Order: sequence, then C-alpha cells, then structure tokens
Amino acid sequence: MLPTRWLARLETRAYLRVGSDENGKPAWGSIPVVWHRPLPAGAVVKEAAIGREKIGSKYRWNLTLTIKYEEEKQIVNDGVVAVDLLCRRMCHSIPVRD
Repeated sequence: MLPTRWLARLETRAYLRVGSDENGKPAWGSIPVVWHRPLPAGAVVKEAAIGREKIGSKYRWNLTLTIKYEEEKQIVNDGVVAVDLLCRRMCHSIPVRD
C-alpha cells in the first residue's frame, strides 16, 4: 500500500473521446485514474482503452495505455564478476561440475 502522500501525486483524470455530437464535434468523457507507475520521460500515448472486470458484486475499471518511447541505452562498464562456489553445498538445484 502506498503512503497517502504519494497517492495525491499519482491521482489524475483521463480524458477520452467517446464519440461526436450532431455537429461532428468531439464528445469527451473523463474517468479518475490512479497511476500504477509514472510514464517514461518523452512517452507518447498511441492508444487508450477502458475496460472493466467484475470482482464479486462490484466492478473494477481500468485504463490501459499503449505508449511509444525511446529507451535509454544502458551503459555497461567493464567490471569483475565474482562467483560463490560455496553454493555447491547449499544449492542442490544448480548442476555443478567437479
């Protein structure tokens, strides 16, 4: 469970086009949203869908976003790897050659 002070930052409203009026102007609907996690920097929303699932006698609504963004290239530094060979005594599921 997130602390209450975090929830204030993660709550917003999502506005989605739900149709058009008689003049062809967009009709918009909005729903409250609590973010699971923030969007990556520079992300562009390509598609949004609203769904619901029944849980007991209530419904849970969700918003699914398809986004496009450029992943930052991870810099791999030359380094050293250490292997603990004492695992042979404790890790029976790992095959070890003598």
